[in-house]
Amino acid sequence: MTSTTTSLAHASSITGEWRNFGGFIRHPSLPNKATGFSVEALVAVLRLYALDLALMGALIGALLIAMAMGFEMPANSLNDLELTLYWVAIIVLGAPLLEEIAFRSWLSGRPGHILSGLLAAGAVLTIPFMRDAGSNGIIMGAAGLFALVGLIGAINHAGRNRGPFGWFNWAFPGIFWVITLGFGAVHLSNYEEGTGLTMLPLVLPQVIAGALFGFARVRYGLWAAILLHALHNATFLGVFAIGKSVG
Repeated sequence: MTSTTTSLAHASSITGEWRNFGGFIRHPSLPNKATGFSVEALVAVLRLYALDLALMGALIGALLIAMAMGFEMPANSLNDLELTLYWVAIIVLGAPLLEEIAFRSWLSGRPGHILSGLLAAGAVLTIPFMRDAGSNGIIMGAAGLFALVGLIGAINHAGRNRGPFGWFNWAFPGIFWVITLGFGAVHLSNYEEGTGLTMLPLVLPQVIAGALFGFARVRYGLWAAILLHALHNATFLGVFAIGKSVG
């Protein structure tokens, strides 16, 4: 296992940022603390977004070649999605926020973040029940969300000077890959047909994106993962809308 990285230096170029990501993927390591928000960190996130675009473009190209050779994509639950303002907000804002809190907010290994992640994961599990409860469920869900945000803020303020758990640092490479692969596997639910290992390549984009989000989270902070995720989803939504309009 790898040791904790005590200091982080911003890359001076886009290729330098990409090399940092490549080195992280080969040997995932956990810094004592993310750099936090700054102009340099924001530029770094945009560089990671450019890498995301390049990788997703390569995957789309490979998919088009496979389809030209006779491969048929299984039915996707998003195919019949109407792009209302509600769904655009859910995909571009809601999903990145909730998924990053649930999957990666606690990847810092710090006690407050781990507890916050557990609380957020529990909240996500209650969403189906709130949805089935009608208007009362929406009101309860909104009230619960505000309360959860306040509680998480209080927990993290109290533990703001705590470093990561020693055991978490030791196990971080394995934890990172379990979460990244799990993030991809969750998206198998988007497909309405197909089973087994044959479905796994279909979520390769989510696995790659999850690795990028994870790198951004531990290096620059949760805000970076949420922003990168939102940019990724917005781009996907734009491609999806264009595909529907020409199809």
